[in-house]
Amino acid sequence: MNSLRYLHLDGNKLSILRNGIFYNLTSLIRLNLYNNEIAEIEGDVFSSLNSLQYLYLDGNELKILRNGVFNNLTSLIWLYLYNNKIANIEGDVFASLNSLQYLYLYNNKLRILRDGTFHNLTSLKELHLDNNKITEIRSRSLVNLYNLRYLNLKNNELKEVPRDICEYLPKLTTLYLGGNNITTIPAQNFYNIEAIKNFCVATKRIEQTTQTTDESVQTTNELIQKTQEYIQTTQESLQTTREYKQTTRAYKKAKHESIQTAQEPVQTTPKAIQTTQKSTQESTQATRSTTKTNKPLSLSFEIGLACGISASVVFVIIIVSTIIWRRKTNQTVKFDAPVENNQEHVNDGFSDMDIAVNSNSQSNDKQLTVNNISSKSTSTAPYDMMNETDLDHKAGVILIYYKNK
Repeated sequence: MNSLRYLHLDGNKLSILRNGIFYNLTSLIRLNLYNNEIAEIEGDVFSSLNSLQYLYLDGNELKILRNGVFNNLTSLIWLYLYNNKIANIEGDVFASLNSLQYLYLYNNKLRILRDGTFHNLTSLKELHLDNNKITEIRSRSLVNLYNLRYLNLKNNELKEVPRDICEYLPKLTTLYLGGNNITTIPAQNFYNIEAIKNFCVATKRIEQTTQTTDESVQTTNELIQKTQEYIQTTQESLQTTREYKQTTRAYKKAKHESIQTAQEPVQTTPKAIQTTQKSTQESTQATRSTTKTNKPLSLSFEIGLACGISASVVFVIIIVSTIIWRRKTNQTVKFDAPVENNQEHVNDGFSDMDIAVNSNSQSNDKQLTVNNISSKSTSTAPYDMMNETDLDHKAGVILIYYKNK
């Protein structure tokens, strides 16, 4: 354990520091014992800590500091004893602390600073004794504090400025005496303090006024901060407004261009309509002229078609009538006549066909044609009785004749 440099025992329930617990920790630099329940420290508990520089004993239950408790702490620089219940400090308790520079004794219950309490603290720079119940600082209690620059005695119960401040503190630069019961300040009390820069001496009423002023300053600072935030917010709003205006202008420009683009087709539309109407009129005129030219042709075609259909109907009626008549007679004769007679009868049949066609076109009397054909057939001796083969042959001849016709 000779090489141990930092020891943290804070936040425990230690109540007594007995001799020998830190024996042989010659390299220890920092010892944290704050926030325990320490009420008693035996005389030689720190005697072997020659290298110790930081000693934290704050936040405990100490009520008295006895002589010799800090013996041999020749390297100690920082000593924290605040937030205890210290009411009594014996005369030579700090006698061996030649290197001590910062001593914190605030928030205790000190009432009297006896002669020689801090003597031999020739390196001390800051002494914090505020928030105690000090009513008296005896002569020579601050002797030999040649390098002291900071002394805090505020929030005690002093009634006058200690005379030793003038005699033994030549380098003092900061002195706090606020929150006491001081009523008068003799001029000679500060004749030897030429280096003092911050001097605070006031009654509790003045301290309250100072506190109120500090609160006002704090409120003013908060108001300034809020004002700056408001200004920043306003600037951001202005920036947003500028961006909105730019966006609106761009939108209006785009809208105007789109309207112009839309108007161009609208302007060209009447011309296109006029051109279309003109083309339509020309097409209508050409169609009418073509219709006039082709009208006679269509009428002639229709008349010819009607005549052809009528002739076909007549021929079909003849064939059907012949087939019906032949089936009714149901008699068969032999064809013995010579070829010449056949040709004559064919010619007679064609003559009869001509008569039937002419009669159909003049009177549309189909029955007359059938009767004529029937009478001719019965009046011709060689064809009185004809079989179905002869009839079909004649029908074929008649069809050939009609096509040639």
